[in-house]
Amino acid sequence: MENERCIICHRETNIPCDTPIELRDNYIEGAGQLCSECALRQMSEQQVSEINKIVPEYRPYLKQK
Repeated sequence: MENERCIICHRETNIPCDTPIELRDNYIEGAGQLCSECALRQMSEQQVSEINKIVPEYRPYLKQK
């Protein structure tokens, strides 16, 4: 089964193409699927700060300002 590609970086995601959008993580209606890394980069600075407090291993993927 083919997986979706990220609309930003074009890498293959772990989301099968036939997965309903209601069941997907990181899906933007009207735009398409994001990979986890690009979805994290699109978050607001406040969201990034909150994630850094609880999940420090994601820090390399987060866009710091």
